[in-house]
Amino acid sequence: MHTAPTTLPGTRPLPAPPAPHPAADRLRSIGLAGLGIAAATSLLAAGWHSSTPPSAATLDTFMDEHYGRYDSTRRAWPGPTPAGRPSDARPCAVRPGTGPAPWLVAVCSTPRSGGSQAEAARLDLYQLRPAGRRWQVMASRLALATGAFGEPGQITIVQLGEGWFGFAVQEHAVGQGQSLGTLRLHAPTRGDITTVLALHTDYDNEGTGACDTEARQPAMPACRRIERRWTIEPAAGAGDWTIRIDDTRQLGAKASQATHRLRFDAALGRYPLPPSLPAWLG
Repeated sequence: MHTAPTTLPGTRPLPAPPAPHPAADRLRSIGLAGLGIAAATSLLAAGWHSSTPPSAATLDTFMDEHYGRYDSTRRAWPGPTPAGRPSDARPCAVRPGTGPAPWLVAVCSTPRSGGSQAEAARLDLYQLRPAGRRWQVMASRLALATGAFGEPGQITIVQLGEGWFGFAVQEHAVGQGQSLGTLRLHAPTRGDITTVLALHTDYDNEGTGACDTEARQPAMPACRRIERRWTIEPAAGAGDWTIRIDDTRQLGAKASQATHRLRFDAALGRYPLPPSLPAWLG
């Protein structure tokens, strides 16, 4: 997976304490846990550093233009207001480009008053290119639903091929004694940002008592535990990168393991799944 560099060309380390950089509040508002320290440092250096030339585009200029004026009290930008509910928008994953290379930016909007389990956060995905002091939107996908209780799932940026990066959105839900994980990969293809892979990554029904051998009742469904670990395998040379899926499952007393390697199909615009790897579990 791609790890953002800690600095970009033309930037320098932050000033030493006790004079904190005025953009520190914005950095904290993004959430270091979601971005990782290296990626968050890159955000500050690339987008909000005081040494950024005034003629260069910065992430706050993009956010101001597309989401409204930054609110220093809330440490966020005003987000879209579905059903009239105010929300806060913040970048939640960023891959800076170098030189003319495009940037990838994910923006998460969360309701200010929290939400129910059924209420998702909003996710906007962008492929951007600096154009002077502004940004050219090369591709976008807006108003995706992610997460629960008004909070987004885990949003990261991964490398899928030589010079090709995408957004990985991972979510996990629990209900009625069942646990279910989901992965969706969105990537720039054909001048747009599309879903190139979607599948469940894990499932179990342990919460129903089906896996408790001592308390299990005859009428209960069989114990089911399924885990699909996914990794991205770089190619040697200029070949296609693959997504490896290691599928481990227990269905009742039977256990099995299988490995699948997925290759991107340019004609379809996605990673096709073999019949032995159904996308959805449960």
